[in-house]
Amino acid sequence: MLFLYIGLGIVLVIVILLFLLSFLSFPRFNRKKEMEPFLIRKCAHRGLFNNSSNLVENSIPAILEAAKKGYSIEFDVRITKDDQIVIFHDNNLKRAANVDKKIADLTYLEIKEIKIFNSSCSIPLLLELLKLVPPNTPLIIEIKVEDRIEDTCRLVNEILSKCNNLFCIESFSPYVLKWFKKNNKKILRGQLASYSMHQKERTLRSRIFSSYLLNNYLGRPDFIAYHFNSKKPFTLKYLRKLKTPCIGWVIKKQEDIDNDKFYDNHIFDSFSPK
Repeated sequence: MLFLYIGLGIVLVIVILLFLLSFLSFPRFNRKKEMEPFLIRKCAHRGLFNNSSNLVENSIPAILEAAKKGYSIEFDVRITKDDQIVIFHDNNLKRAANVDKKIADLTYLEIKEIKIFNSSCSIPLLLELLKLVPPNTPLIIEIKVEDRIEDTCRLVNEILSKCNNLFCIESFSPYVLKWFKKNNKKILRGQLASYSMHQKERTLRSRIFSSYLLNNYLGRPDFIAYHFNSKKPFTLKYLRKLKTPCIGWVIKKQEDIDNDKFYDNHIFDSFSPK
């Protein structure tokens, strides 16, 4: 009888753990049809760029070039000091312009005077770009936040609500997805992640929840965008079994795309895939 109770106890613990894992990691399941346009065309990371040319990353020329070639496009947005939403990856201008200042500490009037990567390009506004991109070009908009999450999400949402472009949003921050889950459920949302257990500067909880997609309960993403070369945790594999849309980033060569059977689509840069 004792062994029966022990066995039942073990089964109960396993059931509870499976339920907990499912609750923490499950996405939103009812938007798979709407996700299809974002899974068909290969996705150009920050546009079709070459930082040694005038087609520099996250610039209007690079993004329009990608659209012209028939790719979907992933690009980054963040907030300025005066509440403008600009297209730019880094929080600091040092890499792009050799200016050691943060985007969040500058107004857009100051930012637009700065040329990036020794080109003639300046940092564009999100609204400016959306008016130029063909409306049927799929756009994956990564929302970058260090703070001011509420303001950033609200302003991005206001801009997107005025446009008829084909877009979804994604972020490393589950709190960005949580904001859209609460305030605009219509917008498709994706959770960015990588296997980050080796990043000792982060707390153990942060590494586990991020790597194993256990923050999904906050934002219930419609898709997962996971680092292509990262170890694939069992939770990611489980979500794939459930047909959750998954996109791999960032791919640098054609053979990686050709040999991959795991992801639905790929975000690429440094080459033009077939």
